[in-house]
Amino acid sequence: MFKIIISYSSFLILFLVVKTGIADTTEFHGFQINSQLVSEQQKNNVLPSLGKQLDIVQSVGLPDAVVEFFKGIPILIDPGLTSMPGQYTKLNGQWLVRVSPVVFPENRPIVLH
Repeated sequence: MFKIIISYSSFLILFLVVKTGIADTTEFHGFQINSQLVSEQQKNNVLPSLGKQLDIVQSVGLPDAVVEFFKGIPILIDPGLTSMPGQYTKLNGQWLVRVSPVVFPENRPIVLH
């Protein structure tokens, strides 16, 4: 069984992002990446490797319907996520993928997990 721990401040920020739609959002091949919670430097560090992760998603031969489903799930770069590189979670009734602001390895499909 997994235990999810979110600090109150992280929850409040995530709630505001999901509820209000306020975001610094980047589109990458149809994927929506929200970088509101990170600095410009963190954003610039993580986006290239996150883009390569999303390239992997598109290149493994998944059915088009599955890729389109993935594109409909917002991705939030969240410095509050420290126990794992990524997490698919439901927040305030909306599913999203939280990713740590780290440089992902190019040869491991972390976002697919």
